[in-house]
Amino acid sequence: MEPPSPPLGFLWRIWLAFRQNPCQIEFLESNLSKDGRLWLRIRNDSDKPVTIFDIYFYTKQPKQKAFDLELTPFVWMLSDHFEKALAPGASFEHPVDLTEFKKPLRAIKVEVTHNRSKYPETKTHFLKKQ
Repeated sequence: MEPPSPPLGFLWRIWLAFRQNPCQIEFLESNLSKDGRLWLRIRNDSDKPVTIFDIYFYTKQPKQKAFDLELTPFVWMLSDHFEKALAPGASFEHPVDLTEFKKPLRAIKVEVTHNRSKYPETKTHFLKKQ
């Protein structure tokens, strides 16, 4: 005797609930460039457009326990990523210039506020030791 299988509609709703991530943050370390720049990709994995309000950068120095809030880098303020909505399935990549923070870093944390959730999306990236 086989156990009863749950209805397919119920499984479909559970799958959609896990898949509906309006703002996915990824750190990409470029293997192509010799300067080892860090790239940030923000992707919309939901079925509705998302508008990004602000991006906050937090940094952690070596031997420091807490993250410090940094000003949003000037390059990000001049970009047009805040002016238009990110379409479903779309993404954008932008370089993060770590020398703009003017201090040695151990980790960087990015916080993205958007219109699809009252909670911001966050992602932490630990940098390789030189």
